[in-house]
Amino acid sequence: MLKPASTQRHPFISLLLLLLLMFAGAVVFMFLAFIAVVAVYGMKEMLNASSGTASSIEVIKLLQLFISTGMFIVPALFFARLETKNWMAYLKFKSFPIILLLIAVLIMISSGPMLELSAELNKSMKLPDFLKELERWMLSKEFQMAEMTKQLLKMNTIGVLLFNILMLAIIPAIGEELIFRGCLQKIFAKWSGNKHIAVWVTAIVFSAIHVQFYGFLPRMLLGALFGYFLIWSGTIWIPILGH
Repeated sequence: MLKPASTQRHPFISLLLLLLLMFAGAVVFMFLAFIAVVAVYGMKEMLNASSGTASSIEVIKLLQLFISTGMFIVPALFFARLETKNWMAYLKFKSFPIILLLIAVLIMISSGPMLELSAELNKSMKLPDFLKELERWMLSKEFQMAEMTKQLLKMNTIGVLLFNILMLAIIPAIGEELIFRGCLQKIFAKWSGNKHIAVWVTAIVFSAIHVQFYGFLPRMLLGALFGYFLIWSGTIWIPILGH
């Protein structure tokens, strides 16, 4: 009797496969996004996507929606199906009693002061003199990201509000939790044989991939919290809703 693929594949090979699927998904959905943007806004707006105008912000939002879907949600589903036939169980798509969600909400609220303290510590970080150029670059990237976020959060209509909720909340929460907690954490747990190592390594990667250096520490702690949510609840929905 053949064993499931996930029991035969080494975790390192699983990791490479996941990264390959994420890269392929990003490329394919970037191409689809390009087609969609040109069809809706025209080639001129596509080429001027970084201009900062109102229409260019709409283009960036559409690109973000496609790329997030293609880089996170689709690869996670494909990867789980390649690892085992029971992909829903692999990703822990399980129902849960409402009490678990209420407890998770209370934990999130009570962890607020700790996260705020970690954010302040992170912002006060100073690099040695020989890394001053790197520090300036990090600060400039942080400023650019903050400005872009302000532009993306401008909401003048209900339609824009709903689209922002989809792009900034729903898609990232589902996609990132499927990839990081649903797939990556499972790979690291199998590789290390230790669920705590898996939680923290995944949390570090989760924070690093956002490339926001002055929010690294609180985002890492949040990632670890979501990882323990998955272990504690046994369902991916709790970290998704927490996210």
